[in-house]
Formats: sequence, structure tokens, C-alpha cells
Amino acid sequence: MGDLKHALRKLECKYKQSGLAIDKNIYDLKCSEYDKARNITETHYYTNKVNDCLNDQGSIFSIMNKLLQHSKSSPLPAYSDPAILANEFAEFFDSKILKIHNV
Repeated sequence: MGDLKHALRKLECKYKQSGLAIDKNIYDLKCSEYDKARNITETHYYTNKVNDCLNDQGSIFSIMNKLLQHSKSSPLPAYSDPAILANEFAEFFDSKILKIHNV
């Protein structure tokens, strides 16, 4: 993968310097080749990880969450006092409702 990535960077540099359509086409083809190789490598990696922990559902769920890019971050904005946050939400929706009624 490293050699392929290095070749890709060289082609990108060559295309940016020349600006020629042929260099862009060669670069685009190498990008496709790199993407395919990366996808194959990633597939093998995660297949092996899942196969290694077939009897451990917790590990499998952890791997799937990473694959699906699930995060444990809160969808709420940062707040120090939950009551203040609740009041801000209430004010926001009250103003929205008033705007709708005034239309």
C-alpha cells in the first residue's frame, strides 16, 4: 500500500505541475487502483478481526460501531446546567411557533 500511495502522490504532483489532461487521466486511474486496493485491504482486516472474536459479541459490536462510525458523543450542545438548556430549547421552540402563527 505504501508504494502505491507514493506512486499516487508522484502522479498528483506531476499532474499539478503540468496541468495536462493525460496526466490527470493517469492520476485518476491510479486513484481508482489505490481505492480498490485500500478497500480490499480494509475488508481483509475487518474480516480477520471479526473472525478472531466470533464468540465475543461485545467485541463484534465494538468493531461494527467503529465500522459504522458510531460515536458516543452527545447530540446536545455543550451546557453546564440542564435546566438552562431546557429553557433555551423551550424559548427556541416558542419563538418558532410564534413565527409560524404570524405567517
